[in-house]
Amino acid sequence: MGRHVSLNRTSSDIGNIPGLFPNSLVIVESTIEPGFIEDEMISIISKSGRLEVEKNFFIGVCPENANPGEILHDFTNLPRLVGSINSNITKIIKTIYNFVFSVELVEMPNCKTANAVKLTTNVFRDINIAFVSELALMFEKLGIDTNKVLEAAKKKYNFQIHYPGAGVGGPCLPINSYQLLNTAKRIGSRLSIIESSRKINEKMPDHVVELTSDAFKECKKSLENSEILILGVSYKPNVKDIQLSPAEHVIKKLQDLGANIHIYDPYFPSSNVFGITSENNIEDIISKVDAAIIVTGHDEFKELKVEMFTKMKHPIVIDTRGVVDPSIAKQQKLIFRGLGRGN
Repeated sequence: MGRHVSLNRTSSDIGNIPGLFPNSLVIVESTIEPGFIEDEMISIISKSGRLEVEKNFFIGVCPENANPGEILHDFTNLPRLVGSINSNITKIIKTIYNFVFSVELVEMPNCKTANAVKLTTNVFRDINIAFVSELALMFEKLGIDTNKVLEAAKKKYNFQIHYPGAGVGGPCLPINSYQLLNTAKRIGSRLSIIESSRKINEKMPDHVVELTSDAFKECKKSLENSEILILGVSYKPNVKDIQLSPAEHVIKKLQDLGANIHIYDPYFPSSNVFGITSENNIEDIISKVDAAIIVTGHDEFKELKVEMFTKMKHPIVIDTRGVVDPSIAKQQKLIFRGLGRGN
């Protein structure tokens, strides 16, 4: 076997990969649609006329399996999937990766099965977040605290807990769901649950704005010309990453309603985020705003004293991540809205 090339590219430039010579082994680590390699990628690479699969070039997959914020830990703890065009190439890829990773390398029957596993694990989370988010919308109206429901439910051995929130972002979950939906469309199938889950998760930022508007109505203040502090812009807690963050949608919607937006995120001090210069610390801005919306559940926010929010001009707090205890918010006389907290 000649050389190997590890790919993390889009289909538009696959045909011009530097260093892809006869007897190359291509290993795709990107998360891609099941069947893309077999149905499209091989033909794209073969168009040059120099390469013919299983004759003088070989291809397989080993999808990355790392959670943002825990990548180094995951590299040495999470199993990796290996699949290829045939079992011999799969074993060769496994041998190569054994030199790099100490984790279990699980052999898959082919590339599309390995990619299907990777997408299934990610889309599973997207669906379950949608499930609890939809419950949270109903529990709000019933006066039920979703967090208490989930904490009790997880005591059952087969319940895997997921939490509602302002939406689902990042480079994986939303995209992976659409990858499976695209695959289904291509082969004439239908994935109704995934379609519904995407619609639910994509409307959650709008619900955050509705909660905010409702809180402003309670204190008889207009959203127009108000000063609102967004706490957290990362798409998930404790990472510096704003890819497809629901915070962007919340901010844009509030700006359209005439609100002036301020941002504080410990991972983006004094940075330009979504066209706004973020605050360096929360103390400098808290007394200048009318309301605070907790969009991301960073650990730092869980350590905040609830009484700090009483320094705001109008003590309005919208909590989308279960950070604030509603009973303490009531004690502090905050105008409080918690997503799914039985307002």
